[in-house]
Amino acid sequence: MTFIALAAPLVALFGFAAPASAAPSYCSLGRACVWDDPDFNTNGSYAGVLWFEYYVTPMSNYNYAGTSVTAGNTADSWFNNGRYSVACFYDTATNGYGGSSVCLNTNQGDGNIENSAGIVQGLAWDPNAAKFI
Repeated sequence: MTFIALAAPLVALFGFAAPASAAPSYCSLGRACVWDDPDFNTNGSYAGVLWFEYYVTPMSNYNYAGTSVTAGNTADSWFNNGRYSVACFYDTATNGYGGSSVCLNTNQGDGNIENSAGIVQGLAWDPNAAKFI
């Protein structure tokens, strides 16, 4: 399968929804997504997302939509909007996937992996690879 990580369309919106609803709104069904900042945004934009449908490695080869921010080792918000599969995120992309990993079930995400309030807790790393399993 070829890598599919296309930027979400940039849409100028007025009156953004609450951050909790931003993840499914900007991470289309069948995809898993990452954002640079907490609360499912990058530089204040929910549309500043990197998404994949199968896998992405290394994330450092791609920028968040509409930004010059690299997605490798920077994602602080993750969301799995896949149809059926678990999405796993890995701290290294050397020769595929490696190192530590965190997996999210469908329709599951964490708006701030750096705090201890969400699903993902106690990480000292941000992902540089991800795939559906």
